[in-house]
Amino acid sequence: MKKTLAIALPLILLHFVVASPGQTVMSPSLTTGAKLLTYCRDAIRLYDSAGDKAASARITRQQEENGWRCLGYVQGVVDTEDYWANHVDTKTGVPPFCFPVDVQLLAADSKYEQFIRIVVKYIEHNPEEMNRGAVPLIHNAMI
Repeated sequence: MKKTLAIALPLILLHFVVASPGQTVMSPSLTTGAKLLTYCRDAIRLYDSAGDKAASARITRQQEENGWRCLGYVQGVVDTEDYWANHVDTKTGVPPFCFPVDVQLLAADSKYEQFIRIVVKYIEHNPEEMNRGAVPLIHNAMI
């Protein structure tokens, strides 16, 4: 039961982050790298304005929603991949794939801000991938 919940919870949360009231629910794969970049730049604005009343007052509701969307995507992908990286295939004796060690340490510390900054940097340095889906871009940024 706990294993099923560990897999399902990030995906369920991702569903609610992507769907806004009054919108039709869209598949996470329909969010492109261009949209994800917008969402994650807004998330960085939120992180950077924390503790600064003047900067926080300039954050719009849309930017705040975008920031939460980015966090939902990044957290969902990172948590799911971390789960799979820590479960060994019983036939081969190896995990299905492996995060780099520094990313594993970041996950252990729950520093999603750093993951978001990594994703933004990856997309900015790979503009030819902006039309790809959000999930594979996050994955590629982490490896």
